[in-house]
Amino acid sequence: MKKILIADHIETYRNSLKRSLESHGFSICEVSTEEELFALSFDDIMLVLIADNLAGRNAFDILTKAKSISKTSNMPFIICSSQDAPDYIARCVKHGFKDIILRPYNRNILFRKIKTFLVESGLLDKNMFLGTSETEKIQEKEKIEFLKEVVAMTPAEIKPEYDPNVPTGYAYPMVNDFFGITLGEGYNILRELYDENAISRTLFDKVGLCPTCNYHTLNFREVCPKCKSLDINIESVYHHFSCGYIGPATDFRPDGSARMTCPKCEKPLRHIGLDYEKPSDTFICAACHFICTEPRVEFKCFYCNLVAPAEDVVITNIYTYHSNPKTEKIVEYGSFAAFDIKKVLESDNKGQFSRDFFEYMLKMKYQEHLEFGDPLILLIIHTGTDMDVLEDAQTYISSNIGPTSLIYKIDDNAIVLISSRRSLREMRDHARNILVFSKQASENSQKEGSGSKIMLREFKTGQHNIEDFVDSSYEIFKSEQGNIKNEVLVYEA
Repeated sequence: MKKILIADHIETYRNSLKRSLESHGFSICEVSTEEELFALSFDDIMLVLIADNLAGRNAFDILTKAKSISKTSNMPFIICSSQDAPDYIARCVKHGFKDIILRPYNRNILFRKIKTFLVESGLLDKNMFLGTSETEKIQEKEKIEFLKEVVAMTPAEIKPEYDPNVPTGYAYPMVNDFFGITLGEGYNILRELYDENAISRTLFDKVGLCPTCNYHTLNFREVCPKCKSLDINIESVYHHFSCGYIGPATDFRPDGSARMTCPKCEKPLRHIGLDYEKPSDTFICAACHFICTEPRVEFKCFYCNLVAPAEDVVITNIYTYHSNPKTEKIVEYGSFAAFDIKKVLESDNKGQFSRDFFEYMLKMKYQEHLEFGDPLILLIIHTGTDMDVLEDAQTYISSNIGPTSLIYKIDDNAIVLISSRRSLREMRDHARNILVFSKQASENSQKEGSGSKIMLREFKTGQHNIEDFVDSSYEIFKSEQGNIKNEVLVYEA
């Protein structure tokens, strides 16, 4: 598999590049000095990403040397630098670098640059990428490393910070810096971790967003409900008792004086409560003179210029994310699922395993069988259509046969049990007890279709295949239903 070589003596930059490329499925190797770089054979390397200064050695000089050596003369180099001046970029291209990658790294831009170069160079091949499962393992490992940093923080939380360049107005710089992603993309990673219960969250803020462009750049303003003019002002309204005239304060003071006169009957207004009252403040539109008690509220988006009613605003929640007990367990075990018993056991908590875990544990029991000679006894019990009887049988098994047994519900009315450390005779005694126990439960339930049937079968090395032992036994069990009466069937073949 062809690899990308990262040459950088600064571990932080090197790790950031490595994580970014591995998350897209590339295979990576790395060096930190010029000596290490030229000591490689380059047989499996297709591209070199080199820092502009490699442990005190100029990248331009290193490229010149690489061109003079046969094994690296045609090797493509891309320079990694914090300098983005046009004349510097032009110098890099003129010297022979295929492209420039700017720090701090953005993994999406990085991937596009690498992919574009490989496509244009005819080097892109699906076989150069790691498999899906390997890539997923790398991505999980990266998330665990991130959670490790979160747990080490005091307090162990990721707080949003205001950033006007992000649509929601908030960003998570720690997430962006660690994963090498653009502003705002941290939301997706944090949401994934939250959905996996790897972190918790509390509400930090609520932000109104434009329904068209999803930006927070909204300006709310009051406008006239009739003509939508912005020139609307609040004024006091007076009611003259004598003639019944109601109008704004400016009508009663036409010359701007302190003395108030009714514009209708021209009588002076002296005493509030006797001559007049002030019922309320109101809004008056200077454009169309419309009077209203409540103006229309709308917003204008500075980003896309949309003007719309305030009720069209989209409210989004902004959260602070925290570590929780599961975060610490993930970091401790180095896995998202290894310790999570809910993914292993069924919710009824009767010691019943999921099929995948049952098969995994069965293989372990098989290895013990080969190494120590422990017997492997399979028990299948079918309780008819009465689910309560099946649950009672499971309760007996959990209480009496012991924690070393494996239980799997093979269909709605039947369970499979694999026991080790117990002989066939002992398991036959238990099976008879289960029959008695189930019979009593069936009589108590008085449901049609009740009645249990049990088959035992011992695994025999060389005669049986552990991979299909359970399924083949269940097929035999179903075919032997007519031969199972009031006794336990021990199938010898």
